[in-house]
Amino acid sequence: MIAEQRVLHGTGLPFDEDAARRLQERVYDRARDLDAVVNHRLAAMARPDFEPVGVLDRVKAPTLVIEGSHEPAMPGHGAIIAEAIPGAGLMMVEGMGHTLPPEVHEELARAILAHTAA
Repeated sequence: MIAEQRVLHGTGLPFDEDAARRLQERVYDRARDLDAVVNHRLAAMARPDFEPVGVLDRVKAPTLVIEGSHEPAMPGHGAIIAEAIPGAGLMMVEGMGHTLPPEVHEELARAILAHTAA
């Protein structure tokens, strides 16, 4: 799990292996069904080329799509989603990969609060 976290973290910010290990231990300890923990991974592996085209235009809620500049899993996916949702905004977070490291928490919190206050 740590090796996977390292890849998903991306290369833009330092990877804190100790913090990743603590997070994975919390996930393990809190999991009611360990098989369910891997469902997201299994879904992605089943259809790695999946794009939610043709349905996102139905989203009516104000939407802020957030993507890291070092997204390793599906770079550019955020732009595809934001483009398909009417009125959606796209926020690119410099240095962030697929995970939400502490270095970006404040920036993300400010953006989400501003978005939800509108």
